[in-house]
Amino acid sequence: MQTPFPLVLFKEFGNNTLNFELLVWTAEPNKQFLLKSDLYYIIYEVLKQRKIEIPFAQLDLHLRSGKLEFTPEMQLALIQMVERLSNQKGSNAIL
Repeated sequence: MQTPFPLVLFKEFGNNTLNFELLVWTAEPNKQFLLKSDLYYIIYEVLKQRKIEIPFAQLDLHLRSGKLEFTPEMQLALIQMVERLSNQKGSNAIL
């Protein structure tokens, strides 16, 4: 069975926010916290590479410059990370 591709959903406009939901699949849901941590680091690095500043002192994300797109490279990195964390066949939504 082939693992579904990650899915990014734009949920809503919040107060000073854009709210997204990221769905990824893994055969090992017991590793979801490690997977989430890896995903957060990848997202942080992509934002940093594109010079998108994250103001850690507050809860707002300010897009001052740069361009954020779900690139084929990001999608491939997410797929490779899920594959690395998964040792079994099957899939479960975890995020």
